Amino acid sequence: MSYFGRLMTSRIGRGSVAVAALSVVATASLAATSTGAVSAAPAMPKVGADGVPAASRVFVIVGENTSLGELTRSRAPYIAGTLKPKSAWLVGYRALANSSSTGDYIEMTSGQSIKCERNDTNPVNPKTDKAICHQKVNNIFNQLQGKGVSWKDWEESMPHACAFYDDGTDWAGDVYGAHHNPAIYYDDIEGDRYFEDFNKAPKQECISHDVPMGTTAKDNTSTFDQELRNGTVPRFNFIVPNDCENGHDLCGGHNSVGQFDAFVQREVAKILASPAWNSRSVIDITWDEQGDGTPHNRQVGSIWYGAQVKPGVYHGSWNHASLLRTIEDAFGLPHLRGAKTAKSTAAIWR
Repeated sequence: MSYFGRLMTSRIGRGSVAVAALSVVATASLAATSTGAVSAAPAMPKVGADGVPAASRVFVIVGENTSLGELTRSRAPYIAGTLKPKSAWLVGYRALANSSSTGDYIEMTSGQSIKCERNDTNPVNPKTDKAICHQKVNNIFNQLQGKGVSWKDWEESMPHACAFYDDGTDWAGDVYGAHHNPAIYYDDIEGDRYFEDFNKAPKQECISHDVPMGTTAKDNTSTFDQELRNGTVPRFNFIVPNDCENGHDLCGGHNSVGQFDAFVQREVAKILASPAWNSRSVIDITWDEQGDGTPHNRQVGSIWYGAQVKPGVYHGSWNHASLLRTIEDAFGLPHLRGAKTAKSTAAIWR
């Protein structure tokens, strides 16, 4: 068994930590953006069958194991208190039935999933180092690659690009779960090259685009943050915090929802302050699946923010394929699999 195989462990716990106080920077940035004080953006026509506006940049931030009813001002003061009044808040958005996390991430990015993904199986068996769960199927990353649209799947605490084994510990605050990394499940991105051999690296698409947010230090997002400061962040950003910051694991407190709330507060402030952000940029915050305390209630949060979004509470029947459909529309891409029939988000756009 390989060194990384011996390190790999199952990440199924979740927990909580008290949320940090709202920052002045985040609040000021959000207020400025909501009143239109954003960088100028070139005029772009609307695209897509649903009337979704063309986007200069899209930031999707994924949280873990939280039901919609858990998003309260006491547990998520930034998301429910500061962000919600300025965003489109979708009520009736549901996670995938009979699935664990991986299936949800795959549905978000390709509109379908297979049994091993719905069972939270990593791409590689750590005991045998054999590939056991991956697909040769089109996905949002390959769609963007084919159209020449820049993209990155940002994974916090991932030890290196395109890592297909778990890594880290809760006490160090650096848990990377490979099953929360959708790009490595697609053959047209990873290349079906699940080896450690020097001459058998994954495809360059994976090495260049499926990348760590920063170092493996606690709460480190330095690489992503530097691209934000430079204005060089890609047009599509799929952002996955580590298992402490996404609210999946218990990491020193009593409010797992607040762990993710603190991450969103910190990173949204940086996104809004970036020269890459303008009136055609949009942020989506979506949770993969329901909380452990409400296993039969699949309603999760999905929130859209940006100058092109009409704030309000919207009721409907959306799912992860609806998220994919919206992203595809924003970049003028055809709908894949379940996105073809998923409910659109047409009502939330100006």
